Amino acid sequence: MRSPQTHINYRFGPFELDSTRRRLSRDGEPLLVSDRHLEILSLLAANAGQVISKDESIEAAWKDVAVAHSAA
Repeated sequence: MRSPQTHINYRFGPFELDSTRRRLSRDGEPLLVSDRHLEILSLLAANAGQVISKDESIEAAWKDVAVAHSAA
């Protein structure tokens, strides 16, 4: 897990994800993105090139919600 004090920016194509400020921009223009989508995007960016398990993605996006595995 990343430290809350670590400031990391991810750049991919015209996009930039600021993990500390929880902002996504395209060509410098801010985009409206839900918290859940930002969590998933942050997880994928932090683990680029690696396989993310179903459990990891559920934990990242729905950490405050009970999710039944049979619903997937």
